[in-house]
Amino acid sequence: MKKIVLTISALLPLTLPAVANANQNIDFSNPVSTYSYANLGYDSDGFTVGIAASQDLNNGSTMLEYIGSNDFYQHNFIATLANSDSDAALQLDYLWDTDYKDTSKNSHAVFINAIKTTPIDSNFSLSPKIGVGLNNNDLSTNTSYLANAALTMTYAFTSVIWLDVTPEYTYSFNDQKQKVGGKESYRDLSIETNLGFKLAPNQFVEATYRYDENNDHHTGISYNMSF
Repeated sequence: MKKIVLTISALLPLTLPAVANANQNIDFSNPVSTYSYANLGYDSDGFTVGIAASQDLNNGSTMLEYIGSNDFYQHNFIATLANSDSDAALQLDYLWDTDYKDTSKNSHAVFINAIKTTPIDSNFSLSPKIGVGLNNNDLSTNTSYLANAALTMTYAFTSVIWLDVTPEYTYSFNDQKQKVGGKESYRDLSIETNLGFKLAPNQFVEATYRYDENNDHHTGISYNMSF
C-alpha cells in the first residue's frame, strides 16, 4: 500500500533568545556540518520538535541532538563528533519508538555511523556513510543486528541553492523471532532527495521527497535556523 506523508517543519524564532550570529556562514548542504538549532514541525503522524547544541573543539566540533516525532511516540538522540580537518564525523544514533508498528509496544535501535564528505569539484561532493547497529523490540524475543550504507551526492547550483540525492540500504544479519508468528528480517532500500535554499547565513528552507521499496512516499518542507 502506498503511503503519502506530508511534513512541514517550522522554527518558532520568537520563542528563542536572540543569540543567532548573523555573521556565521554554515554549509547546510554538508552532512558533516554541526550547529545549534531548534525547530517545530508537523506531519501526518503528528508533531515533531528538535533541538541541538554544538560546541567547537580544537580540530572540529561536537553536536548533541534530540528529535521528538509522531506526537512524541518516537524519541531520537544523536551525538556527533566531527573533524574539520578531514571533513569526517562519527555518530551515535539512538531511536526509541514507543508505538512500534502502531502496537503501543517499545522498540530500541542503536547505530554507530561514520561519514565523510569529499569534494569532487567546486559544485559537486560525495558523502558516503556506513553504520552498524542493533534493534530489539517488545514484539520479538531476540536482538537483530543491522548494517547500513548510504551515499549522499550533493550538487550546489549556486552558493545558496543545492540539491542532494541519497540512496540508502539497511540490512539485518539475523532474523528476529516474533512472539506471535514466525521470523522477521529487515531489508530496506530508500532514495531521498532534498532541494535546499539558504535564506540567510543562519537559515534555510528545504523540500524533501523520499521513496522506499515498500512503495511508501514521503514529501516535506522545512524551515531551519541555527543559533
